[in-house]
Amino acid sequence: MDIRTLLQSAALWQSAILDSILRQVKASARLAVGASENPDAIADITAGYTKTIPGFFNTLTVFFMKDGKFNLEKARISVRRQKAKNF
Repeated sequence: MDIRTLLQSAALWQSAILDSILRQVKASARLAVGASENPDAIADITAGYTKTIPGFFNTLTVFFMKDGKFNLEKARISVRRQKAKNF
């Protein structure tokens, strides 16, 4: 088998794989649009994080508050505890 035949074979194989992946992505996008949803799955995941993470940090920093302000010493004490290290 010469190099040209080998390259053509590899290109056909790569094209077949890419086509099968893109076919699934296109079908998923069509279904999402038909259901009035965002066809971009990554954007949906990111949107979930942007809603969840700020709430998590808010909850976390409340533990280190004293008199309505962030208390660095309270945070240091909490982090040095064995439970925090295991977490």
